[in-house]
Amino acid sequence: MNAQNQLIESIQAAFQPSPLRIAVAVILVFLFIGGLAAFYFYGVRQYRKSQKLRSEKKYAQLGDHHHLLASDKNIIEQMAATLSFMNRNHLILTNQMLFNICAQRLLKKGKIREAEISELRAKLGFFGEGKNRVPISTASLPSGYPVAIRDQRGQLQAHVIDSKASELRIKVDLGDQNPVFSPGSEADIVYQNRRGTFVLRSTVISQDGEMLNLSHSKDVAHMQNGAPIRRDLDVPANVLPMDSRGQ
Repeated sequence: MNAQNQLIESIQAAFQPSPLRIAVAVILVFLFIGGLAAFYFYGVRQYRKSQKLRSEKKYAQLGDHHHLLASDKNIIEQMAATLSFMNRNHLILTNQMLFNICAQRLLKKGKIREAEISELRAKLGFFGEGKNRVPISTASLPSGYPVAIRDQRGQLQAHVIDSKASELRIKVDLGDQNPVFSPGSEADIVYQNRRGTFVLRSTVISQDGEMLNLSHSKDVAHMQNGAPIRRDLDVPANVLPMDSRGQ
């Protein structure tokens, strides 16, 4: 029995790990996990580096394309600082919604002026917000769209010609009238789409006959019960019967 016990004890001792073996095994496990972690973080770092380089290259190309000044780039950098993701400056130059979100944040903090935003928006070509969206400024009015110009004398029909960096250009349907809009005088631009009727307060810069240049403004009021803009149109239409008898 003693011999059997000794044999069993010797077998158990052979399979029982020593403290040195345990320590070596633990070190190997940690080295393996550490190697995986190092490889992962290295990959993430390389990916972020490549993303940053691509963003900087795209941003430089867009800056040259839009002829951005140092002051413009300073505003873009302030906008990018309000975002949670980094190295995405170029997205502000290509995504109008993102541009507006960042601009709103800076305007609320008083870090930039509306005129600066309007000028930069015009440079980037962010004029039209869509014919069925709520306008956020005069710079967002779509070209060719009918509006009305209104002051203390009354209201005249007009339509948007274009929106430049510092002003909005509209053509007024004068008709038999010959009103003079004095530079510096205030005028309301009445704009209507499916979202409702909106009034944008602006200031007259200059007038050349039917052409009227107005300063950009973000003073937008929604007319809940305002009178809609009516305009005579000559377009074809089909009248179809609602019943099966064709009457």
